Amino acid sequence: MSTISDSKPNDPAPGELAGRAAIVTGLGIAQALAREGADVMLNGFGDAAAISQIRKDIEQSFGVKTVYSAADMSMPSDIEGMVDAARSAFGKVDILVNNAGIQHVEAIETFPPAKWDAIIAHQPFLRISYNPRCHRGDEGAQLGPHY
Repeated sequence: MSTISDSKPNDPAPGELAGRAAIVTGLGIAQALAREGADVMLNGFGDAAAISQIRKDIEQSFGVKTVYSAADMSMPSDIEGMVDAARSAFGKVDILVNNAGIQHVEAIETFPPAKWDAIIAHQPFLRISYNPRCHRGDEGAQLGPHY
C-alpha cells in the first residue's frame, strides 16, 4: 500500500464540510466532498499518473488537502493502513464513503462462487465502518455521504 501527497492545498475551501476529513473508496464522489470543503483521502485502482493528476486537480480546484492510498479493500491490513494514513494526514476521519467494488456479470445459474467471494471481499463497508481507528475523537465517524 502506498500513499501519495506532494502538494499543499490552496486556502481552505468554504462549504458545509469545511474542516472535515473524508476517506473515499472509489474515486467518483471525492470532488463533491472537496467542493464542500472536506479534505479527502482517495482510494481506488487505476493508473498512478492519472490518479496523481486527479488528486492535484482536486486540491487546486477546491483548496483542500487530498492524499491517495492504493489500499486493497479486500485486505484488512491495507484498510487499517489507509485509515491510519488519513488520520496522520488530516488528524481525524469524519466521513467514510464506501464506494469501492468490482463487478462480474453472468447468469445466476452459471455465476462462479469464486467471483461472488471476490465481489463480497471488495465491499469494505463492514470492515471500515466498524474500524476503531475511525471512531477516535469527539464526533466519531459518519457512514456514507454527509449530505
